[in-house]
Amino acid sequence: MAGIKVELHCHTRLLGRQPWSRQWLIGICRRARQLGLDRLAITEHADIPGFWEVFSFLDDNGWRWQDLQLLAGCEITVAEAADILVLGTPADLLDLKSCLGSWPSGHDHRPPLEDLLGAANNLGMLTVGAHPFRPGRQLAHLPENLLRRLDALEINARELERSAAVADLARRLDLPLVGGSDAHIFWQVGRVINLLPAGSRDMAVWRAAISRGENHILVRQRNGYASLSI
Repeated sequence: MAGIKVELHCHTRLLGRQPWSRQWLIGICRRARQLGLDRLAITEHADIPGFWEVFSFLDDNGWRWQDLQLLAGCEITVAEAADILVLGTPADLLDLKSCLGSWPSGHDHRPPLEDLLGAANNLGMLTVGAHPFRPGRQLAHLPENLLRRLDALEINARELERSAAVADLARRLDLPLVGGSDAHIFWQVGRVINLLPAGSRDMAVWRAAISRGENHILVRQRNGYASLSI
C-alpha cells in the first residue's frame, strides 16, 4: 500500500504511574519499524509523572529512532472527563503548555474542552477525540458544537466493537475518522494505523488530508494490513 503509515496513539509505559523506561520506549520504536511504520506519535498522558522527562529525552534525540520519525503529542483528559489526543511539533507542545497556564495534573488542573481546542487550534495542532464511547470517558455525550471543532474521531484498537457507533457519530458531526492503537506495550503498537498520502510531511498537510477524507484506516492482521471494514 503506497503512502505514509502512521501510528497516532502510543504511550511510553504499561501503567500510568509506572516510571518510564528508555529501553521500554526503544522496544516500542523497534516494533514500529518491524511493522513498516513511517511515523509514530508519542501521546503519553499529560498528567502523569515524568511526562516532560520523556519529552526531553525525545527532544535530545531529534524526535527520531533510527529512520523512524517520532511525533510530539499527548493525551489530555479535559474537565468534562473525556480524552483528547493533541499532536504537533515539539515547539507546539511547549506552546500548548504555556497557553493552558497550568499543565493538566489530576482532577485539579484539567482544562475545559473549549479552552483546549482553542489553544490547540490556534497552534495548528491536530486534535482527535479518543475512544469516544469508552465508559467513564464518553466524549460522545459532550455538546455537539464543541465536538465539531475537533479534527477527527478515533477508531481505537481496544474497542473495535464500537467502530460502527464511532462512525455514526462522526457522520452526525461531519468529522473524519483516524485510527489509533492506544499501545502501552510493544506488541500493541500498530494494531490500527493510518495510511496518509505520500508526501504528507507536516501537520498542516496531514490535517488537510484528513479533513478531505484522504486518510485510510488499516487494521493489522496475520498476513499484513487490511482496510478497516465498518
